[in-house]
Amino acid sequence: VCSSDLLLGLGIGLFQGSSNICINAAILLVLHQGGTAVLAGELSSGNLTTFLVSTQQIQRALAQLSVLFGSAVKANAAG
Repeated sequence: VCSSDLLLGLGIGLFQGSSNICINAAILLVLHQGGTAVLAGELSSGNLTTFLVSTQQIQRALAQLSVLFGSAVKANAAG
């Protein structure tokens, strides 16, 4: 395995891992704060669910962004 491929894989892995940890921590925080707001009657459960679905879509977009960046680096190296 070429060292540049190894570095690329390591970079993509670190980016995806750190973005997943950050997004999951944000979801946990939203669940805690949102659950508290739902119990207090300040927020509906539907609004909380909508926000969580949007957060998960952002997470998927970030994962695809790292794949796109890796492909761009490979294309640049091949050219």
